Amino acid sequence: MTLHPETALRPGSAATSPNSRYRLHYQTDGNLVLYGPDGPLWDSGSNGRGAGACIMQADGNLVLYGPNDEYVWDTETDNNPGSRLVIQDDGNAVIYRPDGSPLWATETCQPPGSADSHVLQSGSTLTPTHGIRSANGLYGLLYQTDGNLVFYGPDGPLWDSGTNGRGAGACIMQPDGNLVLYGPHDEYVWDTETDNNPGSRLVIQDDGNAVIYRPDGNPTWVTGTH
Repeated sequence: MTLHPETALRPGSAATSPNSRYRLHYQTDGNLVLYGPDGPLWDSGSNGRGAGACIMQADGNLVLYGPNDEYVWDTETDNNPGSRLVIQDDGNAVIYRPDGSPLWATETCQPPGSADSHVLQSGSTLTPTHGIRSANGLYGLLYQTDGNLVFYGPDGPLWDSGTNGRGAGACIMQPDGNLVLYGPHDEYVWDTETDNNPGSRLVIQDDGNAVIYRPDGNPTWVTGTH
């Protein structure tokens, strides 16, 4: 979906990507949040400020106004008349000038295939805001920007690594079989203590469990959520 000049989102409404996988939701708490299949990818940080209108202005600026028309937040993209906001199939929300050049973006582009895979193979990495989900789409493991690794079900979080606030760097399914979280400076944060099991992989299952399996099919770690 595209927000053209002088169009608005009202509280509780959203603009959705053509593939329906990504949604920019103007929440009733005043926060503008971009959601992917596994949870939030970006937000304006304006929750609690009150909701009035989210307007793609004619001058090219995307602006949030409060319930009394007071300024709350903007993309600082004025002086670009005719620009539009596009919610893309790749997970990015972008403001484009009329000539097609980008002005502003949430910078949440998802790697090809990442949202469809339910397996984190040996040697694979999740970077912040990325995740994997079950084949049935009901369960997702999301590596959040606060450093927490969270397993979500249809009704909310089921399990987490308890590492929020530690900073996010990388979540790696190491070749030795250990799932490890590293901070922004490559410092160790958390692991599943499953090393010495080379070639293991992490699987997000349709039954609501996240399981690390050895190559012979035996499990070495499970969230134990179902």
